[in-house]
Amino acid sequence: MNDLAEQAHALLAEQTQSWPTLKKNRAMLDHMEIRAFDFGKFVVKTQWNPERLYSVSAKVDDESIRNRKCFLCDENRPAEQHSLDCGNGYKLLCNPFPILPEHFTLVSNRHEPQRIGNSFATMLELTELLGSRYTVFYNGPQCGASAPDHLHFQAGNIGATPVDQEYDRIKKSFARRDEVEIFVGEDYLRPFLSIESRNREAVERAFAQIHDEFGQFAPNPIEPKMNVFCSRSGETFRAIVFPRTHHRPSAYYAADPAARLLLSPGAADMSGIVVMPIEEQFRRITKNDLALMYEQTCVAPQTVVRLAQFFT
Repeated sequence: MNDLAEQAHALLAEQTQSWPTLKKNRAMLDHMEIRAFDFGKFVVKTQWNPERLYSVSAKVDDESIRNRKCFLCDENRPAEQHSLDCGNGYKLLCNPFPILPEHFTLVSNRHEPQRIGNSFATMLELTELLGSRYTVFYNGPQCGASAPDHLHFQAGNIGATPVDQEYDRIKKSFARRDEVEIFVGEDYLRPFLSIESRNREAVERAFAQIHDEFGQFAPNPIEPKMNVFCSRSGETFRAIVFPRTHHRPSAYYAADPAARLLLSPGAADMSGIVVMPIEEQFRRITKNDLALMYEQTCVAPQTVVRLAQFFT
């Protein structure tokens, strides 16, 4: 079995039987309660997932990171958690607290900070290796990554997220240049722009331009805030970029418990699956709350247009 995607699928089956934590949490996922909020052209789903409490509430400030062991480093992972060598300085692990039916973490062999600028080429390489079954996605260090000190990506089965299902009817062609077509998604609560090309290197160059341009007019000492999804359909590579402004909305910090919502949006939430670990909040959240969350954590539509205009 030479295909990494098939090896990952087989590893998940084996680990589900041999690792009690994963077996329990995958079984829970099969019966997890979902609420679907219809916004007309698209749907946002909330997922009551109590096992994600640590991730959603993770303290990611420098001091907290220094005072805990990195759970992605080999020496700190559970003995039951096996890995696959991706052959490019990364290993593939089954995520023990899944959001998606098949959910993996792709971890750098080196303990180095979460940065997309110097690792996007690797993200595309992993997409090529896994793209027959999986989408690869990235949480920025200030946009949902609970381990911002250790470079990693995640992967989940194609078609498992609303954005996968809705993308073709939401995207709007904006520009073509150098073997690349640029699309925007302006009426989607969380504006995005995307890159499509049959040429992997062309996608890499276009992303570098978007990354640098966003960094110019939204300066950040760490990196431009964003979540990224990469997939492959036939010979075409696709990268969807969700530029961000903030990690968490105001409801996360509300002093009044009746107004507080533990929302910490990362890539899954940008894809249309809002992870909620507390049942009372899961029952209480409304469409307006979701719209406000995206408004407070994502860029305005005109920002996406400004980024796309770089290619015209």
